[in-house]
Amino acid sequence: MTPRPLRAQRPRLRRPAFATCRGGGERSRRRAGGVTVLAPLALVVAALMGILASGCGTDSAVRTPATPPSSPAPAPDAGAGSPDLTPPGSSAPGPTPAPSAAELEVRALIDHYWPIYLRSMMAPDADHAELGAMLSGDANFRVLGRITDLARAHHRVEMPEPSVFEHHTMSVTFGEEDLATVRECVVDDLRIVADEPFRDAAGVDHLIVIDDDVATVEYTTALRLDGDRWRMNVREITESLEGVRDCGIFS
Repeated sequence: MTPRPLRAQRPRLRRPAFATCRGGGERSRRRAGGVTVLAPLALVVAALMGILASGCGTDSAVRTPATPPSSPAPAPDAGAGSPDLTPPGSSAPGPTPAPSAAELEVRALIDHYWPIYLRSMMAPDADHAELGAMLSGDANFRVLGRITDLARAHHRVEMPEPSVFEHHTMSVTFGEEDLATVRECVVDDLRIVADEPFRDAAGVDHLIVIDDDVATVEYTTALRLDGDRWRMNVREITESLEGVRDCGIFS
């Protein structure tokens, strides 16, 4: 077979293929003879301009909205303090009111009474005018009568060593302006002994103890304002418990 004469072939030009939007964007490329050839710089620049014009680019550049400027945190209220934890329907406890002048006078009388009373019980034959000045009515009869009974029996009171004796004024209340009621707690370890000791055959003296019981006692006292000074009018033991107890047991 006779071969056909070869024709001169015109080179076929291809249009440059511009890059498409893929992820971060790809470079423009073209193929010639199966070889990938970088497009001329002008074509690359043109392709980039087309990408920018069409909005192509990374997702963050296209889809992420501009972050608005953060607003400053509101300043705390200068007058705001700790949160109110008071349950609804209840009021927060207020400060304890200062005692009145009358209450201070009554408390001072009770505190002054005890050392004078104990001295009188330890020396029942002595004069008790100072003690009697704080008493009136039934209280005068009961307190001074007890001291008189000790003297007649030749007994006296003494405080042991060591001693747990304590006195606390638990409350002072007023029914009227000239009447007051006092509740006291006393841990009483005083013991009653004989005036004269017992002397044995060897000539040795021994203390005779009549009563050495220890008790925690609640006293209730009614006081009346007599002129310009308070006096104990009624004084009695309202409860007595054996041993040393916490005074809160009477509250």
